[in-house]
Amino acid sequence: MKKIFRGIICSTALACSTVALEVAELPNQGLTREYADRNFSKDYEYVILEDNTVRRTWQADGYSLVLDFDIRSGKLICLFVDYSPAMEKQTAMLHAEQLSEGRDEGVKWIKTKEKSARKVGMKDARLRRLTDGSFLFWESAGASGACERLSWFAEAPRMDRMTVKEANRYTGRTAMGVSGVSGAVEELRRDEDRRRGRASTPRPEPSTAEIEPTEQSEPAATEQAKAAPAAQPKDWRAAVKEKFGIEVTEDMEKWAMYIGIGLLVLFIWGRISAARHRAKQAAAFEALLRAGEKDENDED
Repeated sequence: MKKIFRGIICSTALACSTVALEVAELPNQGLTREYADRNFSKDYEYVILEDNTVRRTWQADGYSLVLDFDIRSGKLICLFVDYSPAMEKQTAMLHAEQLSEGRDEGVKWIKTKEKSARKVGMKDARLRRLTDGSFLFWESAGASGACERLSWFAEAPRMDRMTVKEANRYTGRTAMGVSGVSGAVEELRRDEDRRRGRASTPRPEPSTAEIEPTEQSEPAATEQAKAAPAAQPKDWRAAVKEKFGIEVTEDMEKWAMYIGIGLLVLFIWGRISAARHRAKQAAAFEALLRAGEKDENDED
């Protein structure tokens, strides 16, 4: 019966494939960025994200279909079926069966803990750990049983994917200049435009003044350098005395060095604490999954 329903939806989806992408068109294996290039509608919008992934979004009847691909490997890392308004349970369940078909034998839905689900951007969620190691989540819309969103992940999610920011030409910029990542963003966009067959709508970039000091053009700066007399080097101790009226002694220099070292240690410790916090969050989610599997075994 499930195959009959799938066949009906596939036929309908193929008839509309020139304008949309349907859940029924998604293969359960081998879905890569290259497969999407060859087989899916080009009627999608995309963004290049900061974590070296590209997000493609199709609009279908009653929902948005969001696919995140790893740019380097081309593999699908996650997908979302966002319903607007919430989809009635029967249709959403059919979509869930299509997304898990062939890898759901003996797999049950497990209720997730609210706190753990919220850490990865979900609410009122249930999950199925599929036989290929991937995860399917169902987010409910209250007591009605309707579904707000289906989410599939190739691996257990560690964070809220919707918080990953779009990459721009300042991505990877540091105090020392621009990293190689930022220089590749425009090339990635051109590649995605080529794959889609049309150029993207220009997106507003952050103001240069918000990210780095205002810089003069090279010719203007060169002319000013020629015209301005060379500044004489000035001892920093004399500058402090002139500005603040403080005579800098050797003891003061030593204390300043000690304070600087202390601040550096505090900064490093803060980074270590943040990393430990993220590790604890990931461990909590893994504990949630293990608890769910234990509940499933107890039920059996």
